[in-house]
Amino acid sequence: LSFSFLHGSERGGNCSRSRPSNPFMVSCFTTVCRSVRSLFASDARTIFNQRMPNPVVIEPTAEHKATVIWFHGLGDVGESWADALRTIRNPHVKYICPTAATRQISFQPMFPMTAWFDIHGLSMNSREDIEGIMTATKDAHKMLDAEIAAGIPSNKIIVGGFSMGGALAINVGFRYKQKLGGVCALSGFLLRRTELPGTFNANRDTPYLFGHGTSDEIVPYEWGQLTQQTLSKFCSNVAFKSYNGMGHSTCPEEMKELKNFIENLAK
Repeated sequence: LSFSFLHGSERGGNCSRSRPSNPFMVSCFTTVCRSVRSLFASDARTIFNQRMPNPVVIEPTAEHKATVIWFHGLGDVGESWADALRTIRNPHVKYICPTAATRQISFQPMFPMTAWFDIHGLSMNSREDIEGIMTATKDAHKMLDAEIAAGIPSNKIIVGGFSMGGALAINVGFRYKQKLGGVCALSGFLLRRTELPGTFNANRDTPYLFGHGTSDEIVPYEWGQLTQQTLSKFCSNVAFKSYNGMGHSTCPEEMKELKNFIENLAK
């Protein structure tokens, strides 16, 4: 599984709060509405191949000591997570929230949506879009390179994301050639797991933070556990936080964990 159906209205609230009885239909309805708006706002002939928009950037209000780059889930936008990160912002940290390009998705081709890569199916054994994952990872590495070129040490940068964005963040962090400050994935999962560990060594001691709801109906809780168990075979600092009763969302407790994770980097 390589996707998220998180939208702004699903984020926040109590970890044990109830969810709609059919989250897939609710999410598809939201995605269709967004797609229809896009068709009226853009040339329909190019809707399937839009370029990635400019990221939302939250500049530090004090001395710039660290940077967080955060990747949203399928169908979402950077602004949604920028709003969430503003609630836990550190004055010394710069937050960069890119928005993926709008593209056609193989498993539901009628509804173009923002996505970091294509999705061919909804099971753990579904074929992965290796080319798309590689392209998204290279683009993210360029963002890291730009922050380093601007004067931020690589070990003062965190990459993170939610669901599909969390999966991308893990792939980006583990495969980067310089040591990062941290990698965070909320409701995430592992991409290209049969290729690990490979020859990537720079971030085997980097802190990894994974958070997952026990009632996640989109990315099963067990997939989060498998991600933690697999990476722990090669990485020495992997933390996995469970949130009882939480679905494919986040909650104040998880956001507090994320805040603490970032605070430790910004010291």
